[in-house]
Amino acid sequence: MEKKADVEVLRKQIEQMIKSNLEGELDENQLYLKTELFLSSICKDKALHSFKEVIEWIEYWRKNTTLKIKKIPIKECRKWYIYEKTGNIHHESGQFFSVVGIRAYSEDREMSGWDQPILEQAEVGILGILAKKINGVLHFLMQAKEEPGNIDKVHISPTLQATKSNYTRVHGGKLPKYFEIFDNPGNRRVLYSKLQSEEGGRFFLKNNLNVLIELNPDEINEPPKRFMYMTLF
Repeated sequence: MEKKADVEVLRKQIEQMIKSNLEGELDENQLYLKTELFLSSICKDKALHSFKEVIEWIEYWRKNTTLKIKKIPIKECRKWYIYEKTGNIHHESGQFFSVVGIRAYSEDREMSGWDQPILEQAEVGILGILAKKINGVLHFLMQAKEEPGNIDKVHISPTLQATKSNYTRVHGGKLPKYFEIFDNPGNRRVLYSKLQSEEGGRFFLKNNLNVLIELNPDEINEPPKRFMYMTLF
């Protein structure tokens, strides 16, 4: 049935369904976002790439990664230092993150009190996804991203995943790809932009900015090799 349905007709039906259930609770942008996400999750025949192709793509990058990892003692990490006075671990720049100690008390946990190391990073990072309508349906530009702590090394990640230290190039490297769009969306539609908390058992008072931006029709028609458009189906 979905193959025969015109996308615009289906879009209007979904929008009406959402309106009838959430009348008065959504602004125009929220209604648009919910409608487009729903549509992206059900239109299999409008997807630029099949689920099988997405899996093959990420498996290709896992097999062809150049990332090599070797565990070494903390004291051998270049540009990272253990401060004698506190025992905390910091980067020489004072940026990125630090490993600090905390002492916690609670009447509602498994233990009434405990000590633990925790990651402290005052700066706000960006977790951003670029979206674009292809075949009338919202697609999301995802990245095959290498990280040293990833199982299988490469995961499907947001278009941009960067801390402030990354996008201000404290490390002396390149500016993360597509950062400029998130830094200045211009006339593009910002579908979502909210601060969200990171997992509090490992990060101390850490927020990241989660952003979803819809590209204009003529932008990024041919993504770079480590990026792929995919729907929610």
